[in-house]
Amino acid sequence: MIEVLLVVVIMLISMGVAVPYFMSSFRGAKLRATVRTIIMASRYARATAVLQQMDTAILFDRALGTIEIVGIKSTTEKDKFLDESGPISPGAEEDSADNYSVNTLLKKTIESDVEIVELTSDGNLEEVDGIYGVNYYANGMCDQYTIVLRDQHNTTVTIDIDPLSAKAKLDYSQ
Repeated sequence: MIEVLLVVVIMLISMGVAVPYFMSSFRGAKLRATVRTIIMASRYARATAVLQQMDTAILFDRALGTIEIVGIKSTTEKDKFLDESGPISPGAEEDSADNYSVNTLLKKTIESDVEIVELTSDGNLEEVDGIYGVNYYANGMCDQYTIVLRDQHNTTVTIDIDPLSAKAKLDYSQ
């Protein structure tokens, strides 16, 4: 009986040591998952823009906590080489909002307890009704932007996306 009691005491002591360690490792898991989601969305938007030769955009909705990647295709005749009636006529349509189709390619929700604190850019950040858009171009470049995220433990991470390579630089702080 003493041996069984000794085994139970050793197990309780080892659990008492292990549980706080595991809790601290889970503490930043949601923030790290959100950072991975944003980086992967950036890579996906760039790859889609280059491979499909169409402009894409990442839309950040701070209120709903969503990230949406959309493809933007031109529907004007000037982007077609030949259509059913033959060559393009000289009086091609001008650019307007009606000449583009926007298709959702991917939509993700950021983790709960993580908020987008700030979105900044070098002047190309578009905001409409609380939704911020960042453009990715068919040549592999994107608008430079920075995102600051914060979790419920006030840990913040700054994600800085390079406009030439679309690579992310991370900076964690307390």
